[in-house]
Amino acid sequence: MDFTLISVTVMALLVATAIVIYSWNKFRLLSYTMAAWFVLAVGLAQIPYFEVAGSWQPGDLQGFAIFSNLLSVPLIILLVAWKKSTAFRNFLDATPTWILVSTQVYRLVGLVFLIYYLQGKLAFEVGFTSGIMDVLTAISAIIVAWLVYHKPAREKTLVLAWCIFGLVDFASAFTITGLSLFGIIQLVPEPSDLGMPPLTIISIFQVPLAIFIHIYLIARVRKLAK
Repeated sequence: MDFTLISVTVMALLVATAIVIYSWNKFRLLSYTMAAWFVLAVGLAQIPYFEVAGSWQPGDLQGFAIFSNLLSVPLIILLVAWKKSTAFRNFLDATPTWILVSTQVYRLVGLVFLIYYLQGKLAFEVGFTSGIMDVLTAISAIIVAWLVYHKPAREKTLVLAWCIFGLVDFASAFTITGLSLFGIIQLVPEPSDLGMPPLTIISIFQVPLAIFIHIYLIARVRKLAK
């Protein structure tokens, strides 16, 4: 079996399991939702949303639209739930900042992008850049979580800087992929592998979760600082 498929699936499973266990006695609806989201994401991740690995095709625009929705819809649901659900908001507010930050250790899955780059499957602008930024985000998550736990007075500066870096990582990858798809920039190979198994589960599951955590943490530290 493909090592990459195993690694990205196991990482997603570990993330889902950790959240299910942590929220089980605090907000059980989240446990059920996370388990269902993981199962659905694994199923949807088996579908190739682009036609050919390493090369854009005329029909990929439709696949890009579908793939983008699979990424954005879970994020929107999380954001709406945070704003509209008192139970979910109370659960988030009761979760220590250092725990939320430490969840991003799963961004070590970015090593897969580096492997794809070394194998010639992703261009430097996507494979190397996104891979390095993901790994740095994961490693710094451990450091920031430790510092916030032991020195809470530094929480605002550390968490804001870390969240901005993590969001820039995603923004860079999305922008470069979109520019490549529309022919504005030329990449060799073209990053169509991002929408094909086994990398799809990263964008469908891990990425929206990470973006939501970053957005929530930015709002939290800014509110606490007032």
